[in-house]
Amino acid sequence: MKIGSYITLLFLALSIISCEKETATFATSASINFVYPVVNDTINLGEEIHAEGTIQATEMLNGYSLKMVDQTTNEVLYSATSTVKKSAYVFHEHWVNNLTDTTHVKVTVEVNLNENGAKTSKDVMVVIIP
Repeated sequence: MKIGSYITLLFLALSIISCEKETATFATSASINFVYPVVNDTINLGEEIHAEGTIQATEMLNGYSLKMVDQTTNEVLYSATSTVKKSAYVFHEHWVNNLTDTTHVKVTVEVNLNENGAKTSKDVMVVIIP
């Protein structure tokens, strides 16, 4: 009986040790393309900043974030984040302009390339007019 138990434990240990954990290969670069907005686009009071585009890589990405920042005050006007691991994303976000002074807003998409903190980003500057 003891020999049978030892053999069972041996097979159990071997099966656990022999299982390989499948690991994802993360990207070292990504392509970020804006459809909207275009550089130096003008946005009137009450209109939307429409941020739309794609992010692509040949390997797995570790999520992305999109921010719209008032360059006069450094206030984050809008932000969105995705933590889903994929090799491609489509982003489509909106923020309604409620600023009453002429200012520049930087729309930034930042991609997390891997789990070690490597990132890449792309910016588009738009002009807010009252």
